Amino acid sequence: MQFRSLSSASVNDMVMLLKEHTSMMENNAKVADFVGSLDKLIAEGEKHNDGGSMESFLSLYPTLVDLLEAYKRSTKSVDERGVGSVPSIAYVLPILPRLQPRLYSISSSNVSSPRHVEITVGVVHATTDDGVVIKGVCSNYIAGLSPGTDGAHVSIHQSSFRAPRNLESPVILVGAGTGLAPMMGFVQDRAIALKKEGNTDLDGLECHLFFGCRSEEEAIYKQKLDEYERSDVLKLHLALSRSKVQPKMYVQDAVERCGEHLASLLIDENCHYYVCGDARMGDECYEAFVNVLRKFCKMSRIQAVNHLKRMRVEERWQYDLWGVSTAMDESYAASKELTRKKRANRAMNWLNRMNSVNEEEIM
Repeated sequence: MQFRSLSSASVNDMVMLLKEHTSMMENNAKVADFVGSLDKLIAEGEKHNDGGSMESFLSLYPTLVDLLEAYKRSTKSVDERGVGSVPSIAYVLPILPRLQPRLYSISSSNVSSPRHVEITVGVVHATTDDGVVIKGVCSNYIAGLSPGTDGAHVSIHQSSFRAPRNLESPVILVGAGTGLAPMMGFVQDRAIALKKEGNTDLDGLECHLFFGCRSEEEAIYKQKLDEYERSDVLKLHLALSRSKVQPKMYVQDAVERCGEHLASLLIDENCHYYVCGDARMGDECYEAFVNVLRKFCKMSRIQAVNHLKRMRVEERWQYDLWGVSTAMDESYAASKELTRKKRANRAMNWLNRMNSVNEEEIM
């Protein structure tokens, strides 16, 4: 139960259940006041239609246990035993939606370890604005497993997030925090392929990795990345946002700092770009690349955006982001929708022409 986070969908049903449970109590004025405060939060959210009040609700009661414990405290004064009461678990469970599977990027190479899979997981411990401590559902579950004794249900999903096969294609990789995960698999594959082909001159093979974290102590896989850089497998650009010895820098800042060279890569028809991490970071990087193209390739904003759209449609601009909808999603969706409309118009024109021909034959 400690992993059962509340959601906007389940909150209304839970409050309705608490109302029904409260109605069966005697001298329930204090309990009714508590339930009424929950109802008010929901009503305010629906009134403003901005989700702000729902966020306030979830900040106070992020999990089912938090909500039920608060309700139980409010019922102590009317409970004969003085311990409070909550609805039966038989009524609670049907309300809750099924836990959705959590997807993690594979951070190991299928070439070097085809029967062994590694993932990179940040264990989430956070505090809401109201001081309530919340734990990430899956990350804490994984962290609590005992190696060699505990197991978990795991399946592997096919993904289109794949590195280019041609080693001569310029590659730009951007990952912040655990967003580095799929990049590690890419880089391992690249290192193996370069060694297999016996490449000695790697000067013309461009692979830039922009990795962001708070401090160098938190730079995961740092030793491996340094080894890859010494072997000319990649060029590492480390962006530290909480460093004590250098100015604050995010990955988007590092991108703009290398703008002139990256612009020359972006206009290469074989260039591939990959970004993984938080959606806000993905948006910031998107804007950084737009600025780079405008500044060094003398493009207008419309031209720069269209260039990145074309890379996306050609599957040379790929991202694995979590969080809110991004500018890249909107650009790609708009581009796909435009293509769909053009195809539909062509089909309609063809159908009209065929109908005209048939009518002429009948006449």
